[in-house]
Amino acid sequence: LLEPVVVKDRKTKEQIFIENTEEFLRMVSKMDNYNQSLSEVQIEFMGDPLPLVEYKRSFSGDLFHGGRLFVHGGGIQLLPEEYRLEHITINGEKIVELDYKANHPYMLYSLYLDENSGISEIIKDDFDPYNADSSFLQVDSIAIAKHKMKYSLTKYDPVRNLYKRALLLSINCVNFDQTKRTLGNELFKDNLRDEKDREFFGIIKPDTGKIIQSLADHNYVIEKEFYNDRGVWLQNLDSEIALRVIDLMIQSGEVALCYHDSFCCRESVEGLLYAAMQQAWKEVLGSDKYCKISKK
Repeated sequence: LLEPVVVKDRKTKEQIFIENTEEFLRMVSKMDNYNQSLSEVQIEFMGDPLPLVEYKRSFSGDLFHGGRLFVHGGGIQLLPEEYRLEHITINGEKIVELDYKANHPYMLYSLYLDENSGISEIIKDDFDPYNADSSFLQVDSIAIAKHKMKYSLTKYDPVRNLYKRALLLSINCVNFDQTKRTLGNELFKDNLRDEKDREFFGIIKPDTGKIIQSLADHNYVIEKEFYNDRGVWLQNLDSEIALRVIDLMIQSGEVALCYHDSFCCRESVEGLLYAAMQQAWKEVLGSDKYCKISKK
C-alpha cells in the first residue's frame, strides 16, 4: 500500500494532491504503524490465512472531513457481521466485536456537554436517540412476527431500523426536504429488495416528514446540527477515536480490526478493547458520559 492516507474530491471521488505537511506525515506514520501491527499477527478466515490486511485512511475534500479507515481492496471489511464473528480468527483465537452505539448522535451530545452542563440532567442514562414517537406509524405486527419466524430474525425491528436511518440522514443531509426525499428513496429501494433482506418490512406507507420531525423533537438538544451536512465532519472525529483505540491496543501488544465505529479483537482481550474504546472516546470528546458500547 503506497498511499495509506488519501484525500478525494467529494463530488468526483478523484484523488487530490496533498502537501506533505507535518500533520499529513503524522497521519501516514500512524497508518503505517497500524498496518505493521496487523502484519505481525495471523488473521484467518475459515482456517485459511488471509492475504495481508492493510488499511488506508480516506478523507473527503480536505483533512478535516471524512478520514475513516478502509481495508485496501475491501476484503475482510466487506464480510457480513455474522460471517466475520463465526469464521475470523486472530492468532488462532475467535474474535469478539464491540461497537459504539448510536455513534454520531451520541458524539453530538458529548460535544454539547461543554456548551450546556444541564444536558446531563435532561438526557438520562437510558436515553435512546432513536426512540422517538412512532405512535402515528401503521405497522403490521402480525406480518413482522411471521417475517421474523420465517427468516429466524431474533433481533429484527423495522421501526428502529427506519428511525435510525432517518436520524443519520438528518445529520448528513443539507436541509429538511433533502432528508425527506432521501428517506423516501431508501424506503423505495427497500421495497425492491428480496424479502429476507428488507430492513423496513411491515411498515405501511410511512409519513417520512412526520418521522423526521419526530426525531428532531426527540433530539431537540442537538436539533440545530440537523440538515447541516454534519456527517462528514463527524466522520473525521470518529476516525480520530478509532485511531486512538487502535493505538491503545497496540501499546498493550494487541491488534483490533476496525469497522468504522466497531472493532474486533481476540475473545480473551475483550475487556481490554472495551477499556480502550472508553478511553479513546473520552480523550477525543472530553467526556465518556455518552460513550455507549455494545457487544455484537
